[in-house]
Amino acid sequence: MKSASRYRKYLVGFLFCLTNISLLSPAYAAEPSPTLAPLRAAVSEHFPHGLERKILQALADRMGRQITFMPYPFARRLDTLEKGGVDLSTGLLKTPERTEKLIFIDAHKRKTYRAFFVLKDRATRIEKYEDLYGLKVGTRIKSLYFDRFDKDDKIQKIPVTSIESHIHMLLNGRIDTFAFQEKSGLLKIAELGYEGQIITAPYKFSRTNLTHICISKKSPLANDLTDINRIIKEMSEDGTFRQITEDHYRNLQN
Repeated sequence: MKSASRYRKYLVGFLFCLTNISLLSPAYAAEPSPTLAPLRAAVSEHFPHGLERKILQALADRMGRQITFMPYPFARRLDTLEKGGVDLSTGLLKTPERTEKLIFIDAHKRKTYRAFFVLKDRATRIEKYEDLYGLKVGTRIKSLYFDRFDKDDKIQKIPVTSIESHIHMLLNGRIDTFAFQEKSGLLKIAELGYEGQIITAPYKFSRTNLTHICISKKSPLANDLTDINRIIKEMSEDGTFRQITEDHYRNLQN
């Protein structure tokens, strides 16, 4: 009897310790919460499985939250985010107008190039900024590029919803060039089979951008930013965002 009692005592103690170890483990903390609704994230419809999704998925994983991705054209993505139709997004430039409806949390810095795409066999030469004058330049609705270009009313800009529209308009002679983020633009051109026909012009605009996690002020996330601010800071400082970005573009080249 004594041995049976002692066995039960040891068994209860063992199970108690095991339970506490499980509760304290990082793996447990990262499990998606079944009591919280999934986060709703807006991403580019042209790159629904691209860098933006990878960054937001890593953030949700670190938060222990499930996440649902909604691909939208750029203008609709911005509008839906501002109205609270989704909780968060990334890849948006911070402006005074946008901060009225969105919360921007600094994530990481990366250098980007805004390129001007032209037909390879045409005489369109864009070697300096001034060469844009007199050309029909394709842009995305509500998208921002760089200050000088965004504010220059002397450039004839043709706004459309998608890079696919830009590409077809360029091929059909309806525009002379279009502006787009260089790496993403080259990827989409190759994907559509026009790699040998469309190239980047010599003139490009480069800058080091702060990538932000953007949260709608109408999202429940906006009610308590303490946790998400802490997690984004950790992911920035431990190099998570940088590694995701580097891996993404390295894989594109392979």
